[in-house]
Amino acid sequence: LAVLYGGITLFLLRCPKLPAIVDWHGFYVLSRLSYGIYLNQFYTIEFIPYLKSLIPNPYAAFSVGWILALFGCLLFSFLTFAFIELPFLHMRERWLGAGTPKVVQEKVLA
Repeated sequence: LAVLYGGITLFLLRCPKLPAIVDWHGFYVLSRLSYGIYLNQFYTIEFIPYLKSLIPNPYAAFSVGWILALFGCLLFSFLTFAFIELPFLHMRERWLGAGTPKVVQEKVLA
């Protein structure tokens, strides 16, 4: 994976114009939520085995579980960002003053 990611990074650094996905606003939102997704994935994935008893087809259960886990992780990470991380970012900005770089918070909530 390191070689793959390193190759992609080198490719993107050598591109004269970055791909359009980097300019997409949704990519920015996902990048802000990615750490929350990483932290919260374990709690949402725990509920997937319960789908086996509800959906008899294993492929359908996997697909539904994957989609529910994805949206559950996104929702849970958004809530933890909005109610835990964002207030601390505001607090940091107030404490450190105007001499520090501004943190763009409203883009995620817009």
